[in-house]
Amino acid sequence: DDINWSVNISGVPCLHGGETVFNFAYVGTTYDYELQCNVPLIEGNKINNTLEVTGYYDTGPGIMTFTAEQIGAVRYDDITAPSINSITLNVSDSEGNIDWNDNVNLINVFVNVTDNTGISQAYSDVTYPDGSVSQYCLTLVSGDIWTFDLVSPNTLGDYKIDIYANDSAHGLVSSTANSTLGYFDVYTDLDFLGVMKDSKDNFIKGNFRLYKNGTRWAIHDFAVGTDGTYDWDIHKRTYDIQIYNLWDEKHSIKLRDVDISAIMENQHNDSDATNVTDVLHLDTVTLNDSLDIGQITLPTTAPDAGQDPLLAIGLDIPYINYTSAEITLNYTKGLLDIGHTISEDYLRVYKCSEWNMTTRSCATDFVKYGDVILDTSLNTITFNITSTSAYAVAEWCRGTTCGYISGPADPGSSGGGSSPARSVCGNDICEAGENALNCPIDCMGVTEYFSAESNIDNIFINPSENKTYDIILSNLLDAVQAINISIDGEIKDYIDFIDYNMILEPYENRSVNVYVSAEDTAIPGTYHGGIIFSSSNQTTRIPVALKITATSGILQEMDIDIKLITKRIRPDDDIKFNVIFSNLAKNKGFNVSLMYTIKNAKTEETIKVVNETIFLTESITLRKSIPMTDIDTVDLGEYYIEAVATYGDKTQRSSVDTFEVVLTFWETTFWNRLKWGFALISLSLAVYFGRIRYLKYKHRNERYIQPVNYSLLPADTDESFCLGKISETNRKAWLNPKDLTTHLLVAGSTGSGKSVAASVIIEEALEHNIPVVVFDPTVQWTGFMKPCKDDFILNRYPQFGMDARYRRSYKGIIEEVTTPDIKVDFKKYMNPGEITIFTLDKLKTGQYDLAIRSIIKTVFNETWEESTELKLIIVLDEVHRLLEKYGGSGGYAEVEKACREFRKWGIGLIMISQVSSDFKEAISGNVLTEIQLNTKSLSDIEKWKNKYGLDFANRISRQGIGVGMIQNPKYNNGKPWFVSFRPTWHSPHKILNEDLEKYKDFSKKLESIESAIEKLKTKGINTNEFELELKLAKNKLKQGRFRIAEIYISSLIEHLKKI
Repeated sequence: DDINWSVNISGVPCLHGGETVFNFAYVGTTYDYELQCNVPLIEGNKINNTLEVTGYYDTGPGIMTFTAEQIGAVRYDDITAPSINSITLNVSDSEGNIDWNDNVNLINVFVNVTDNTGISQAYSDVTYPDGSVSQYCLTLVSGDIWTFDLVSPNTLGDYKIDIYANDSAHGLVSSTANSTLGYFDVYTDLDFLGVMKDSKDNFIKGNFRLYKNGTRWAIHDFAVGTDGTYDWDIHKRTYDIQIYNLWDEKHSIKLRDVDISAIMENQHNDSDATNVTDVLHLDTVTLNDSLDIGQITLPTTAPDAGQDPLLAIGLDIPYINYTSAEITLNYTKGLLDIGHTISEDYLRVYKCSEWNMTTRSCATDFVKYGDVILDTSLNTITFNITSTSAYAVAEWCRGTTCGYISGPADPGSSGGGSSPARSVCGNDICEAGENALNCPIDCMGVTEYFSAESNIDNIFINPSENKTYDIILSNLLDAVQAINISIDGEIKDYIDFIDYNMILEPYENRSVNVYVSAEDTAIPGTYHGGIIFSSSNQTTRIPVALKITATSGILQEMDIDIKLITKRIRPDDDIKFNVIFSNLAKNKGFNVSLMYTIKNAKTEETIKVVNETIFLTESITLRKSIPMTDIDTVDLGEYYIEAVATYGDKTQRSSVDTFEVVLTFWETTFWNRLKWGFALISLSLAVYFGRIRYLKYKHRNERYIQPVNYSLLPADTDESFCLGKISETNRKAWLNPKDLTTHLLVAGSTGSGKSVAASVIIEEALEHNIPVVVFDPTVQWTGFMKPCKDDFILNRYPQFGMDARYRRSYKGIIEEVTTPDIKVDFKKYMNPGEITIFTLDKLKTGQYDLAIRSIIKTVFNETWEESTELKLIIVLDEVHRLLEKYGGSGGYAEVEKACREFRKWGIGLIMISQVSSDFKEAISGNVLTEIQLNTKSLSDIEKWKNKYGLDFANRISRQGIGVGMIQNPKYNNGKPWFVSFRPTWHSPHKILNEDLEKYKDFSKKLESIESAIEKLKTKGINTNEFELELKLAKNKLKQGRFRIAEIYISSLIEHLKKI
């Protein structure tokens, strides 16, 4: 017999003739069925797929359904190429490039490659700046990450990385096909600086994005400061430069092929100069600049006549050479400010070739510019330029004289009407072509020029049927209007008019017939579109939904009824019910899609949905069963099951019946509670006593003691300092900077990590723009001037989620102290985010104590304002030398005085010592925060034992390097907690002696240069350029960038010699 079939491959229908259910007769006498269907696309290109075949056999009273499946029966070809997702370079530069001065000889390249079946091999072609290509084989590291070592990246210029991957079924597939090319460059840098102000000295906000020319590879992305200033390090190369978000109004300018070396040559006559300064001058005129906008004189005669300028932009870049440029202006604010409607479709650009940036005036007239790209959805207009000047956005008068736009002629229109006459502005009549914008004297207050009224929005029609509807058009003007009719969307083929163009007399109302028809072959469904009426002043659209219904072929009336066989079931029973189909018309058999939905009657939550398709020929009753065992949770209570039948043209019938889920007594909560009560009591007692024994064992073997309540520790806020992690956890450890005003003592044996712990706090302070002054008898703190390159330290970065690419130095000053009678002008060194290091290594034995006394007295001699905020941190290293047992002679008394008084001025003291017990006593409890690192000092261990017990004391000598026990009475109920301090971003080692000597030499030279500049100023000589270079030289020296500082210094000396 004939059987209907459906086929699924991995759950996706395999169609035959566009149908999911199709008919095939058996072949021969063996009752074999040969089924054919079009294999579907499988998401993710799965290779081995499950074949599922379902047959539908008509038994007379109903349809018998049977299904078979075979796993892996259908094998697809692998047509999916490998995907190269990302390329990452392990370099210190945060932008993924290489400073030529770092002399890097090898870098690690990491590539993420994925494929649906797996990668067998991958390799890379690296194109060097000279055009040569080297090939590297990639090694799989883990998961989808492959790597290779790129050698000799030490030639200036761009490097291109192409990645290729090979899967098991295909040859090599170029990453280019997946749009994954990697670039980096080896560079020398220079300063790009200036101030962005308009002609009225208002600061200009905006962003700069610098691309590798000819690509979308962004090398830098900078933001101009709120004061309009910018000072960035860029590369000496060719860029495409995009300036965007100008004036916070989404204006943008893109300059292509900008050669930075050429800018330096143009500005300084020296391609080896070290900066480019103020090379971009911008100005904008808006409707708020009422006087300036009035100086934009637009053409008044056809065909270029324009009106209503919305804004203008002036651009002057005398030193920049470029091949082409693109400007995008956003006119949103102009539309809002102008106060009346503008026809956006006719906005154009007008250019002044001789614009004066100072007076905001044009020496010539504005002329209509060439091609523009208008995007009315974004309110932007984009155009290309070849020369800089001023450009205005205004409304073009459509090729006529502004205010005299005639209506369209219509010689063939019905009704014998003629074309409307040319409008005349000023005759007290708002005529066709006039509006409140081009002729306010006639049309002020007029917002609607005609109306179109109808109830045609929803149309129902059958195939082979015709219908007629009416639309009433009303002319609301005391003038003739031409109205044009058009149709858009899916309804075009079904709607028609006798006349699409008509002339309406003043105040005329006219009924327009709309003819709707559907051919007998029309496909049932809903079609959307609109009828558009337009004049020279107004456009009105009436949306229309047209539904073509089915009238033949498939059953029109049927009913479905669902009856539960059992109205009360247990949670793991099957739901058994009958589905009754009745009142079926005498038609050929057809498919019905059934969906059974089980819902909780109280919450309306859907519990389960089951779908099936049956083939019906007459009224039948189907008995069904749905198991409840595969539902995760079935609560007790009332439920209902709904059956929805869909057939023909998506017609639906539905029926609902209710049932209740209940339990027998032996399944009730009461019995379960009684049964398990005894077991739970027994288990609870066992767990309780077992846990006590376990906690005692764990506590004996824990290396560190954990806080009972983490909420009692310093919290994460915008101002908090991140120290690392709570020891033996992944929780971050924080320090409230306000606690530093009550001072901090860091103690620990040599090599315990006390300097690193203090350095982490100082790094965080600098990141929060708090100035720091350090008195350093070991010169170790000079490492702040260099980024970390210690492999041992770098290997600890991943433990704290730190990326080695962001290691960095900190801006600072080094001052050498050679006499204990030191006088420090602290306010001179209170520069936000800068560290000043006074090296005390040249002092003799005993002079350290005298120097500290002198330093603290200097602080007291200053005039300070009281503050509750942290304003300055002073670091005293090796402070145990002040104690008498280490050779001190009373310096600790000055420290004790400082601890009492400094806090009221917002000055925090951080003291670093090898011991804490003696020192703590000396400063009489004025230090509220202590950090104790590993120590073997018996007096320190005894101190902690007496304060917090043997548990804490025993763990001090067992702490790992870089782990500190912190105590502050404000937190953790006064008990200590343990912190693993993160590694530092800067170098933990002092800078080399030769670098230190070089720094001293440069500092002396800068002092001499500054003195020479001051002398020139007294003689009335303009020294602005020298002062700018001096500032840059000082900044580079503070950053530890000695080579660039030397270039500036040499340049200054040479220029000063000439004067």
